[in-house]
Amino acid sequence: MPIFRFLVNVGKSFNPKRHTIFAILVWELVMKKRIDAIATVGPIGSGKDTVIEYISKKYRIPMISIGDIAVDMARCEGIDPTRDNLHMLTERTIKRCGQQFFSKEVLRRAANSGWKSLAVAGLRYPEDVAMLRRLCRRLVVVFVRTSKPEVRFERLRRRKEPRDPRTFQEFVAQDGKEIRMFNLEKTFEMSDFVIENDGTLKELYQEADALIGEVFQNPGATKNMRVRN
Repeated sequence: MPIFRFLVNVGKSFNPKRHTIFAILVWELVMKKRIDAIATVGPIGSGKDTVIEYISKKYRIPMISIGDIAVDMARCEGIDPTRDNLHMLTERTIKRCGQQFFSKEVLRRAANSGWKSLAVAGLRYPEDVAMLRRLCRRLVVVFVRTSKPEVRFERLRRRKEPRDPRTFQEFVAQDGKEIRMFNLEKTFEMSDFVIENDGTLKELYQEADALIGEVFQNPGATKNMRVRN
């Protein structure tokens, strides 16, 4: 399908400034109903990335992280990828390209790689969930949550990433900012499954396996959600 390859190649070099109306319409036309996806949502430190990374590795589903897309954007512009800078860059990009920018970028990368199934770490905006539901053959959204914010902060402290808050007060402020900025409460309401991440890592992996089992036991899910061979 030469025309398919040509249209996908319209967006092959990542640059937010190239997200023209024409390119966005082309991607929507080309990729509609071609990709099956599972995605996680959750607040910072909830374990959403851990869940999707485990599923991606064990079930051999290619993975894309929304956070990594934001970091790629920062590097393209020579910006230090601190959390505040990433928020600033995200807001600027959303104003320029629309609130469905990240979902379209996810699908563009998947199409460029020829993937038929996809694991997405950390969807944010409700509009991204809505867009992926419209364009994917099937989208399963998993809300990963933890009952105590202190537990989430301790996880961030242990992973020691430079962009994470260093004090609990900073964590609470950052958590609230992201919930408001990304309208996360509405995003969480759009999930299909919930994983309570209050136990051990082994228990979290067991929850992820149980989730995949439930997805595959559903006849509709079995038909549409395929693990790459």
